[in-house]
Amino acid sequence: MAYREKTEESLGDGLIEDLKKEGKLVISKGITRGDVEGLRMDPIYKTRKTTIKANYIVEKIPVPSVNNITILSSSSNIFNKSTTTDNYVNSIGVSTKLLITGDVGSHYIIVVKDITNNKYYNWRTEEFQHGYGEKMGNIGDGSRAGLSIPPQSSETTYNIFFKPTGATIYNSVLPTESTPWVINQLADVITTFRFQDNKGYISDQTTTKTHYPGIVLNSGSINDGKIDVTITTLFLRGAITLISSTVKTDDIFTYSDEVEIIDSYLIASVDSTSTIGTITGSITLGKSSIRDTDILLDPTQFFIKT
Repeated sequence: MAYREKTEESLGDGLIEDLKKEGKLVISKGITRGDVEGLRMDPIYKTRKTTIKANYIVEKIPVPSVNNITILSSSSNIFNKSTTTDNYVNSIGVSTKLLITGDVGSHYIIVVKDITNNKYYNWRTEEFQHGYGEKMGNIGDGSRAGLSIPPQSSETTYNIFFKPTGATIYNSVLPTESTPWVINQLADVITTFRFQDNKGYISDQTTTKTHYPGIVLNSGSINDGKIDVTITTLFLRGAITLISSTVKTDDIFTYSDEVEIIDSYLIASVDSTSTIGTITGSITLGKSSIRDTDILLDPTQFFIKT
């Protein structure tokens, strides 16, 4: 708002003093009272107070995970993490890829030891050798490694484990030297069909079947679960005679809970000397055992002393 210049004589003393103090009046000569009648002070505006309430959640700035090794896996299911033999390698061996997972840049040391033959895996030559061997690597650079389990003629056990290194933190479920994971390599299985030794009878001739551990013999392209069988028993206390030539599948038994006996066609007989009992025919097996096992028949069910 603009103000006119007024003479000091033409204004009331009170108003003049107030306006002069506020710097809103400049006195000049020739101004009359009428010139300032109706003059108003600048308006004063009142602003109503506003209160704002805000709800918020304070989130911590994420800290990057470092130095952690979290997972060890393989392209073949070969590890046992307890004393059971749920997973195993056949006698011909296997080549597999190990995958080590964790924070990028984390350092690790991994060892595979043949504890049966006291050998260590050489990661460069991919062979087991006498003398210590280990693999050092970093996640993102060499976190995959090839592992070749060689053919073996007998059952062989391997340990796989990580070793401490620097600031590396291994997941508690991963194998260590004191609590390693186990690789079980099983030999070819021999299933033997024979008479049980019982009450003067001893097993004589047997029939054997050699196969990979745990396979289902009556399936697949080979399908050799039907096995021709001839077994004999000797009676050491005199002559014997035949009770029945009929042999039922339910008469066949085994102490292995892994073996599945599917079917049979068998006939019992006694030789001309009345000292040798024979059962011949075929037995069909399904699932087989992972280790050597016997399929048995009790001679006292088919023969009796005369």
